[in-house]
Amino acid sequence: MMRWETNIRLFQIIPRSQIWIQRIYRHIFKEEFYLGNWDKALIDFNKVVELVSHQPSNNASFFYNRGFFYQQMGNKNLALDDNRRAIELDPEDPQSYCNRGMIFKEIDEQDKPLIDYNKAIQLNLNKAAFYFHRSTLFIMIYIYRDFIQQNRKQIEPFTLQRKIQLKQYQILIRLLNWILKMNQHFHIEVINYYMEGLIYQKVVDKNQALQDYDEAIELNPKNQLPYYQRGVLQSEIGNNDQTLIDYNTSIALDPNNSNFYTKRGALLKELNVNDKAYQDYNKALELDSNNLFALANLGDLYYKRQNYTISFDQYYRVLNLLMDINLSKSNS
Repeated sequence: MMRWETNIRLFQIIPRSQIWIQRIYRHIFKEEFYLGNWDKALIDFNKVVELVSHQPSNNASFFYNRGFFYQQMGNKNLALDDNRRAIELDPEDPQSYCNRGMIFKEIDEQDKPLIDYNKAIQLNLNKAAFYFHRSTLFIMIYIYRDFIQQNRKQIEPFTLQRKIQLKQYQILIRLLNWILKMNQHFHIEVINYYMEGLIYQKVVDKNQALQDYDEAIELNPKNQLPYYQRGVLQSEIGNNDQTLIDYNTSIALDPNNSNFYTKRGALLKELNVNDKAYQDYNKALELDSNNLFALANLGDLYYKRQNYTISFDQYYRVLNLLMDINLSKSNS
């Protein structure tokens, strides 16, 4: 007999005290949640919230937890409602602000995630997760702004833009360093080192970037991303042998990533190992038929072989895909 079935039997025997009811329903919820019976769990959790809503004591945690539950189910609106209620009941709980910020980020709200992350950090200066979420938000903001800058007429002088970019990256580096300082055993520290390596790579501090990728790999040698990004950096430096080793490792760890084959194909093409490059581009397209870089580079290889018909077919596909992308952006 499952523990939650035992709890239901107990419910029929014990006095209908609200404290006991809450405890029983919470046990049932935990059992059902981890068994994957989310519908049953939600019924039980709704009953808990209904019961505690009429109590004078502070029950923010019930709303926060149900909000987290809704978030896992993909119901962002109900998750937001519960997080708002939790904040109303306990405006000094930093976790509710952080969680609401995460939901706002998922639904692409403008400035609301940053406001909530700032509030969470203000209430608890020593929790690494809050800094991590805010730093990832800053990275998303940077990537978006960088994309906009690359796709419009350049108004500001390049030097000024570069200074702004460097300043943004320096802020990110300080944030990530603070995370690592606050908790050296934080469970996402591998991601921190990986992201910090990306930032240093953009700031052109190649040696520091390499050290961070090395740290990330040492912490988790089964994570394919640091190998891949270290390979990209090694390629920029000109260490082609090490680049190939890192690309091979990233593919061995994740053989279904189209971009990995594209990058390795580009390296092999540069080294004039065209047969293997051809194989990599075809594999990349097998995994993702809309991989623009694989299509374009494959077109180059066919052109090099004087197979002009197939070469132009590849280029034509690239142009069509680019037109589709631009059209979808203009309609969005």
